[in-house]
Amino acid sequence: MTMTQFIVEVEDAKKSRFIYNLLREFDYVKIKRKKKALSAEDKRILGGIEEAVQELNLYKQGKIELQDAASYIAELKAEGYL
Repeated sequence: MTMTQFIVEVEDAKKSRFIYNLLREFDYVKIKRKKKALSAEDKRILGGIEEAVQELNLYKQGKIELQDAASYIAELKAEGYL
């Protein structure tokens, strides 16, 4: 049995979802989604989210106290984020 492969690139996210859902309906079609490599900015953002989740879990366990919003905003301003 011969297998034919197609590579489809769709730039529009809405149309991409439509094509993906359409192809999933065929039981003889296997879909392999290519994962994009993360940019440095994406990695930085994900690292920040991971750190925030870890801190939240530590807070839930009673191991740390979180700072209040006003002091957090002041810290962000001091570091040049706001």
